[in-house]
Amino acid sequence: MNALSIEQLLAQPDADHQCRWLDAHQAEIDEPFVESLKSTAVQLRMSEPERALEIARLIATIAERTGVRRHLGYSLWAEAVVVSLGLGDYARALILYDRAIAIFASEGDQLSPAIMQVSRIWSLANVNRAEEALAVGEAAAAILRQNGRWLPLATLQMNVASIHTRLGEYGKALALYEQQQRSYESFGLEAEEVEGLWALAVHNRAISLCYLGRFAESIDASESAFTVQQRLGNRQEAVRVQQHLAVTYVILGRYNEALRLFEQTRSAFAADKLERHAARVDLYMCECWLRLRRFDRV
Repeated sequence: MNALSIEQLLAQPDADHQCRWLDAHQAEIDEPFVESLKSTAVQLRMSEPERALEIARLIATIAERTGVRRHLGYSLWAEAVVVSLGLGDYARALILYDRAIAIFASEGDQLSPAIMQVSRIWSLANVNRAEEALAVGEAAAAILRQNGRWLPLATLQMNVASIHTRLGEYGKALALYEQQQRSYESFGLEAEEVEGLWALAVHNRAISLCYLGRFAESIDASESAFTVQQRLGNRQEAVRVQQHLAVTYVILGRYNEALRLFEQTRSAFAADKLERHAARVDLYMCECWLRLRRFDRV
């Protein structure tokens, strides 16, 4: 099965047509096809989370038809990533991750669960299980090294750095982000996926620099990350860079500049129906208005 076949499936007008398409092509459905569908859902996790969930559930439909447990594992994996990183429901995501891991582990597959830990550890951190997340990340890193999976290893280590940020260990986090930035550069930034991850590492580095009071360096890093994410068309990632840059301006007392960026980010989140993210921006804007004594706006 090739990418065109996936496009044909997803282009079907509704669930009934998708099921008929699957019935017509069931003999051709294999694991690479299902894994590619999972990757498509993951790619849409931030920009179109509801669409991503539909794809995850479509994989479950495929699993019902094929009877292959690994296909169900990919469905649960995709749904876990979208539920956590797209919708912020970390407790539910952990249940899905654990069900998926159990399926792959039951077949003697250590690598797939290790790759899942790249994003699962962030869910652990968000339900106040940070120490467990760090231990799980270390174990997963060993498996990824053994299998030569350097790109997911780099992303895992970047997520570990984010956990150190959450724990207030900003210097340690900064060192790890800089290490991951160099790792992505060593892979070559010609591939959009790698360049996007590089920009994410730069953005995270900007956050650490801000917490360490190195504001000029933080602003430069944010601007670099924004330029790359915008050029790659990673709209939501670019918006998140803008949001952090606005927070940096608040810390520096540059409230009007912060409000300009917050208004842009709030509009972007609202347009994509990301209400939780838009509400958080409202709180940031209230902080600016309080500082400017614009109590009517608050």
